[in-house]
Amino acid sequence: MKKLHAGNIELALARFFNPRINIIVPNVSWGLGFNYECDLLVVTKAGYATEIEIKVIRSDIRADFSKRHAHGSNKIRRFFYAVPDYLANCDLLPIDCGLISVDENLRCRTLRPPKLNKMARALTDKEINKLLHLGCMRIWNLKESLYARR
Repeated sequence: MKKLHAGNIELALARFFNPRINIIVPNVSWGLGFNYECDLLVVTKAGYATEIEIKVIRSDIRADFSKRHAHGSNKIRRFFYAVPDYLANCDLLPIDCGLISVDENLRCRTLRPPKLNKMARALTDKEINKLLHLGCMRIWNLKESLYARR
């Protein structure tokens, strides 16, 4: 069984949520008023945000519950955990969150839909523009690091 890392899972999730349809930005920790880092933030055409927390080992799941923020925000409509399929039955994963498993071929499968946060609102145009700005900054940082490896 091939062990997956967060980068593999992140790419699989981006394909799953389709960047041609949704805005998908990794590692959002500032600019939108979150007091924590979203591993992956997906925003629909209607402006509603989905947060995906990526976990690859059991101890990482356990550590998530010692953090103060609890992934709560009125900007997040849906919240998922995404894990390798060999962690999908982990008893530490909360049942009120959505669950996506990723297999060794990087195929995603929704095992459990999330409860909708009915208090969540659509992001404003200003917030969406900020998210797009963050995503564009990531592109140039990535290109810089790729060219530095040559």
